[in-house]
Amino acid sequence: MKLSRTVITRHPVSRSMGAPGDAARHAAILRSALGLLETAEQSGTILELEEFYQLPSPA
Repeated sequence: MKLSRTVITRHPVSRSMGAPGDAARHAAILRSALGLLETAEQSGTILELEEFYQLPSPA
């Protein structure tokens, strides 16, 4: 089985969208994924995001 399109994040398992409550990071990853759907010309396309996981700032 081949993945159709994949976005890879440098985040821990189960935190692929970023830290809980980090709406800006969630939105950025979602925009990247939607952009990949629009621009990928073939199945199996992989987009690896460069940003690393960041812990949220203490409130």
